[in-house]
Amino acid sequence: MGYREQTIKVSALRLDIDNARFPDGVDGQDAAIAEMLTNKKSQREILKLAQSIIDEGGLDPTQLIAVAVEDGQKVVVEGNRRLTTLKLLNRPSLAPTQELRDRFSALAEDATDLPDRVKAIVFDARSEYEQFQLLRHTGENGGAGLKPWRSNEVARFQERQGGASPIHMELLKWCDREYGGDAEMTTYVARIRTERLTTLKRVLMVEVRPNLGLNYKHGTLQVEYTAAQLRPFLRQLFSDILDGRTEQGQPWSRATRADVKHYVQERHADLLPSADEKQADAATPAPDTPEHEDQDQNTAPDPETEADDQHAHGAQDEPTPEPANQDPLGPTPPNPPPGSDLGDRLFPGVSFDQFGDRTNAIGVQAKKFSINANAEACGVLCRVVVDLACTVFLERHDKPEPKALWQRVTKSLETLDPNVANKKRCRDERLHEVWKHSDHGNHGLAVETMNDFVHRTLYRNAPSEVRHINNLYTPMLAAMEANLRQADNGVATGGKKGHS
Repeated sequence: MGYREQTIKVSALRLDIDNARFPDGVDGQDAAIAEMLTNKKSQREILKLAQSIIDEGGLDPTQLIAVAVEDGQKVVVEGNRRLTTLKLLNRPSLAPTQELRDRFSALAEDATDLPDRVKAIVFDARSEYEQFQLLRHTGENGGAGLKPWRSNEVARFQERQGGASPIHMELLKWCDREYGGDAEMTTYVARIRTERLTTLKRVLMVEVRPNLGLNYKHGTLQVEYTAAQLRPFLRQLFSDILDGRTEQGQPWSRATRADVKHYVQERHADLLPSADEKQADAATPAPDTPEHEDQDQNTAPDPETEADDQHAHGAQDEPTPEPANQDPLGPTPPNPPPGSDLGDRLFPGVSFDQFGDRTNAIGVQAKKFSINANAEACGVLCRVVVDLACTVFLERHDKPEPKALWQRVTKSLETLDPNVANKKRCRDERLHEVWKHSDHGNHGLAVETMNDFVHRTLYRNAPSEVRHINNLYTPMLAAMEANLRQADNGVATGGKKGHS
């Protein structure tokens, strides 16, 4: 067998037109690239790989591309997805649609060191690599092929690397602590870890977590019921996952979302405590979780619950003081003591004197809120204020108003700086970051996060998420405000600032 390691230009490598990923083969290199991007799923995956290459500065150096020399050409027989991605980053014009050309162009512009050469193992003939290729793509082969980590091994690696622990692992750690002296539950937990870990993860889907009293954010699990309250249901669940079947006779590893919802919310709802039995002192985290800044602040204090706790401990009733004279914008919401970090407040540095009466009033009110104490309201206000401010800004500049929020944000940014999409040419890198995290063509997720603050009713907004969005969009609001103020000063003085 003859093979050698070489560093080869990306442009000199050829995609394999007989790649097993192509059902009927393809004619030529352009067709091969198009086939790699034949549907939305494959496009998302290639774009994700492109982002990873940019973030990591290249391909995984332990996984070399395999090349066979055929008719004097270097044909990639292993690594065609990677080669496709590198070709598109180096020459976005190779993409089959304008939308994809634009996306790869945007990614390439953000790259500081785009690889145009790759290390490869070069074989004299395709046949010399075929047995290794078979072992690589056909499973474990009794140990001769690739042996992927099991879910518990993945979770263990992530924890050891300091990453967020997934919800099913956090729940099992909570069970270790709470049921340590319970032989039956301890046995179930041990079996789940070794036999049905992935199945438990699938069962703990977002839609049923409120029923179980599970509040999970950024690797931290808060359990809102006591161990005694949850034991009947968890015992039944663990038993069924291990040894039972769904009502359709399927093993639990093949349960559908509908199966899980029916099981939790109907079939065994009687084993769960009611929502009004949730107790503040039962909301205990699983042990040994990675430290997160919001570990104890996932939910804002409930004044009614606090009052009930005071009565329960013998606190005497005190007359409710009359409210102080309130300004026209209403009372200040619950906040930490004076002198707290201003980084805990919404929109620092934005005056809200240029966006019109209504938007200005909402913005000024929003600045009263503490993010830690009012994460739910602050998340909603972030989305509302950014949307209203962009709408007013575009109206003032006589720009058409796009339908989607992410388009209104990016259009506002492009109005502020026509070069905002180009990291090297933009005037303010902070605005480029807003554009990058908001533009759907660049896989920006910040707008989706703001939409989740409002529309995902089963989620609780974590203060850290709200702070991230606040820190991201505040420079944009300040820049728009300064722009509108300058326009007012340049056109007229003493006129009305903004539109209602």
